Amino acid sequence: MSPEKEAVSPDDMHRYLHGLDFPADRDRLIRKARESGASPEVLKMLAAMPAQDYGSMAEVMRRYAER
Repeated sequence: MSPEKEAVSPDDMHRYLHGLDFPADRDRLIRKARESGASPEVLKMLAAMPAQDYGSMAEVMRRYAER
């Protein structure tokens, strides 16, 4: 497991993206996380995700788990 993945827990992702309307593209994920006070590690992880539309939080989490 990479150090970035260990530093960003699924609970962190849920907390920083809570309330986001889906579908959402990567830029909206990053904006929402930044507005929610996400750490640099969370923002870096989101920026590394594929630039696509995500249909749900579950899809975001699947992509996170694939890293």
